[in-house]
Amino acid sequence: MPDNHLDHLRESFSSLKIDGMIITHLPHVRLITGFSGSNALLAVTRRKSLLLTDSRYELQAHREVENARVLVVNDGDFPRMLKKRSWFSRCRTVGFDGDRTSYHMATVLRGTVKPARLKPLSRACDPLAERKDQAAIRAITKAAAIADRVFHRLLSVIAPGMTERQVAAEVSYFLRQEGADGDAFEPIVVSGPNSALVHGMPSNRRLRAGDAVLLDFGARYRGYHSDISRTVFMGKIKPTLRAMYDAVLEAQETAIAAVAPGVRARAIYDLAHDVLKRQGFAEYFKHGLGHGLGLEVHEFPRLSHDSPDTLDAGMVFTIEPGVYIPRIGGVRIEDDILVTAKGRRVLTKALKAPVVL
Repeated sequence: MPDNHLDHLRESFSSLKIDGMIITHLPHVRLITGFSGSNALLAVTRRKSLLLTDSRYELQAHREVENARVLVVNDGDFPRMLKKRSWFSRCRTVGFDGDRTSYHMATVLRGTVKPARLKPLSRACDPLAERKDQAAIRAITKAAAIADRVFHRLLSVIAPGMTERQVAAEVSYFLRQEGADGDAFEPIVVSGPNSALVHGMPSNRRLRAGDAVLLDFGARYRGYHSDISRTVFMGKIKPTLRAMYDAVLEAQETAIAAVAPGVRARAIYDLAHDVLKRQGFAEYFKHGLGHGLGLEVHEFPRLSHDSPDTLDAGMVFTIEPGVYIPRIGGVRIEDDILVTAKGRRVLTKALKAPVVL
C-alpha cells in the first residue's frame, strides 16, 4: 500500500498549494515508503521521490523501499545532500510538517530549498494515517489479540505482595512470549491510591487487599500498536470502587455502541461524559475519551469534547473512559475500535466483567 499513500500525498499538493514536500517524521516516512529504520528523510516532488538514510540502513532500505529512490548519506547530513543535488530546483513552494519540526530544522530546510519557499503545514500526512488499509488493520488486530492473551495470563499471576514494578515486568515478558515485537509503550501498573494517577508509573508499592489495580499496556506488532486498559481488584471490591467501575463500563459501552461512519468524534465523547455525569463521576473524568492507533500509539482522530474530527471507515482508535478519585483510586476500561462501513468492530476482546483476584 505505500504506493497508494505516495499517490494520495501527491494528490494533496494542489490543495496544499505546494510543489514538493519534506517528511522527517519517521512514522509518516514508514507509512508512505515502508522503511522502518530510525534515521531517514523523505523528499517528494510531483514526479520524483527520494529517501535518504545513513549507512547502517543501506541494505534494509533497499529491501523495504520500492516507491522511492534510496540514497545513503554517510555523514547523515540530509539537508546538505538535498541542496547539493538541487532536488527542489523546479519547485516554487516546498511543504514540511510544521507541527513536528523543530525551529532549528526548519531554519536549515529553508536554506536547503532556496530559491523555493518553505511552507509549514499542519497535519498534512495525518489523513494518510487516519484511515487504515487492510494490511494495517490485520497488524493492529493481531496486536490487539496479543494484548488480550497477556491480560488473561496476568490474571493467574497477579497476587497480593507483588510490587507494581513486578507486575509491569510480567506484562512486558508476556507480550514478547505471545508474539509482540515489543511494548507499545511503557506499561502502566498502578494500585490502591496510586490508581488515581491517570498515567502513573509503576512503583515499589505492594498490592494489598482492597486495592484497585489499573493495568494499561499494548503490543507492538509489525510496527502497529494496540492499547488496552483493564482494572482488577484485590479481594472484596469496596462499594465506591464498584460504583466507579459500573459507571465507567456503562460509559464505555454506550460510547462504543454509537460508533459509525459520519458520527462526530466529540459526540461520542459527550455520550460517555453524560453517563458519568448522571452517575455523579463526571468531575473525576480527567482526559479525552480516546485517540487514534496505528504506527503511533497516539494518532488522529481524537475523541474529546472539542475534537473537530468525524469518524470514517478504516479509522482505528481507543475508547477509554476513566474515573480517578484521590486517596480512593481509579478505574479505566479501554478497548480498540475499528470503524467499519456500517458500524464498528471491537478489536480487543478481553473480559470486562469485574475481576476479583
